[in-house]
Amino acid sequence: MDILKNTTDKLGTFDIIISNPPYVLESEKQEMHINVLKYEPESALYVKDHQALLFYKKIAQVATKSLCKNGRLYFEINENQAKNIQNLLKKFGFTEIKIFQDIHGKDRFMSSVLSL
Repeated sequence: MDILKNTTDKLGTFDIIISNPPYVLESEKQEMHINVLKYEPESALYVKDHQALLFYKKIAQVATKSLCKNGRLYFEINENQAKNIQNLLKKFGFTEIKIFQDIHGKDRFMSSVLSL
């Protein structure tokens, strides 16, 4: 689903939403491994540098309407945007925000709870 083309703020009612949105900045393209580029379309990978939080903002907005109370939102994230995404989620009313590292020690996953 292309969340940016979604015209409604509610997709249903869920306990958990998990997303791996495009989070690689266009300026980071040269750092991508060939095994990723070989199997993933560009639209699933890249976001414009000046819109790094575009997908996170839209998904958080939809999640506030679609998650049950105490529902959980999980993201795969760009390691360089962890604090920005954390601050964005706080603005939308998410709490218990946790950042998890991948096997290489890079900030890679985030979980949060909608406490509204």
